[in-house]
Order: sequence, then structure tokens, then C-alpha cells
Amino acid sequence: MTTQRCSRRILAVAPWRGVVLAATYEYLDPDLDLADGIVQRAGASAEVHAWTQAALKVAYKHSFASAGDPAADRDELFLF
Repeated sequence: MTTQRCSRRILAVAPWRGVVLAATYEYLDPDLDLADGIVQRAGASAEVHAWTQAALKVAYKHSFASAGDPAADRDELFLF
């Protein structure tokens, strides 16, 4: 039986009306019995609600993983 662990933490603040800033941390261990395979991701995002029913969000995430893992040192940028 494979035992997994997944955790996600978000810290968000709204410094002004219509603006949300957030920091995220994600931890994934697909198999607790093995030493390899752990992936950690840290990220930041900004969301602006400029108009009614419309929002613009930009998010960045960086993955930390064991050397040789496809997720190692991967950067992601999202705009939606």
C-alpha cells in the first residue's frame, strides 16, 4: 500500500480594494516509504479586480525536487 502526503498553504492579503496578493507553498510526497520523489513548490500571485465580473491574475511558481526529477527547478508563469 502506498502512503502519500500532500499539503498546500496559502497566505493572502488584500492591501487595497480589488487587489489580492498571495504567497503559496505546496509539498507533495507520492510515496512516504521512498526517500526520492518529494516535490516542493513555492509561488506568488497578484489578482486585480478592475471591473465588475472581470479579474486579471498573474501567478509564478518554482518547483524544488531531487536532481534528475522532471519537476526539478521548474519555473511556471500563469496569466489569466
